[in-house]
Amino acid sequence: MKLNLERILFATAAVCALVTVSCKKEESVTTLKYFSGTIRVNLPAYVEPGQTIHLSPGDLKKEDGSTAIGFYWKIKEATVADTVRRESDPLDISPDYDFVVPDTVGTVELMVGAFASGYYSTVASSATTVVKPGINRGSLTGFDLFDDDSLITDSRDGKTYLTMLAGDTRWMRQNLAYEASGIRCFDSGVMTGLFGMFYTWEEARNGNVCPEGWELPSENDWVELAEFCGDENAARFGTFTGIAGKNMVDASFNGKPVWEFWPQVKITNESHFAALSTGFCDILSDSHKFRGWSEYAGFWTGDETDDSASGVYRYFHVESDNIFAGKGDKTNLAMSVRCIRKKK
Repeated sequence: MKLNLERILFATAAVCALVTVSCKKEESVTTLKYFSGTIRVNLPAYVEPGQTIHLSPGDLKKEDGSTAIGFYWKIKEATVADTVRRESDPLDISPDYDFVVPDTVGTVELMVGAFASGYYSTVASSATTVVKPGINRGSLTGFDLFDDDSLITDSRDGKTYLTMLAGDTRWMRQNLAYEASGIRCFDSGVMTGLFGMFYTWEEARNGNVCPEGWELPSENDWVELAEFCGDENAARFGTFTGIAGKNMVDASFNGKPVWEFWPQVKITNESHFAALSTGFCDILSDSHKFRGWSEYAGFWTGDETDDSASGVYRYFHVESDNIFAGKGDKTNLAMSVRCIRKKK
């Protein structure tokens, strides 16, 4: 059989050509490097419109220790990024960023990116919840207001509170937000303005947190409130049955119900008490942890257990139409406070 020498030579030349092109491509590939250090966006969990937050992108460096790196910042949904420094800019141009919170409510995600020639770009992001202050004109909506509401002003800080009358006792309709002691709601000023502070029993009972002329309600006061709401068998340290919904408000936070729907509970807020599901706060040795948001509302009473080891509180749960009595550590558990003023 005869071989076609011309075809063999052509095929050999084509293979050599492919090898040559492949070698040239491999030689032209540049291996990108990685920055060392950390890139970050440290946003608080809750912010309010117009608030300015100063942010630093971290401590990125090149392999030689240089910080000649470009940075940009961008809200995730935005089409344009804000480049605060280019790689070629003088190093005295800061990569920091003053983030002005947009006039909106809900979740906002902010991104920061770093870039330099010969290096892989890197990005970090963080989300925050934008909260507008004000009842029914901000993030908290659907909060019942009534013609017979009374408004009081705390002379210590100028904060105002709606109040309601239950029998001979006037109750605050909002959680106390006096900041001389206690823990801010989710460590946020704007959240505290809507949902109040968290106090330990010691702070609530002995810390003079209530405004002048007001006091922490006792178990007897809670029994009177329960009777006012229709529980004729209400007793100290017992469960108040069938009246939780009469004291809960069907409000929303950033468009989401504060109390999730539960068929056993009909929320009417007949008493005007307006309980909100702010949960509790556990105080640890070097920090604190919030829990029970959208599930529980807890309020300290001025009473303690017979052995004086624990403080007594009243609490609501999303799944029940009852108001329960509980006991908790006097210094390691924090919750909401409603102050009262009795007729003289």
